[in-house]
Amino acid sequence: MTYLRKFQLLSKPYMHMSDLRQVLGVAYPKFKPLWDQMIKDLENQTGKKLGAWQWGIPTNLICDYFNIDIDRYQELAKKEKADA
Repeated sequence: MTYLRKFQLLSKPYMHMSDLRQVLGVAYPKFKPLWDQMIKDLENQTGKKLGAWQWGIPTNLICDYFNIDIDRYQELAKKEKADA
């Protein structure tokens, strides 16, 4: 997957499990326990149940949880586009 595509996914206001799996490049069996733990932790932090996020999980919460630097992906996407 290209950095441009990863940046596009990270630019969405909400993400689903499949979006984050693509960004991180992790197979479902290994990723599912991480996702479940993240959901529990986010529910505890925000006081909201997953059902409150019917369009997905807010991308900013996911990026904070996994310490993902969106600006870095943007830089890599620009570099990748310039090299093409």
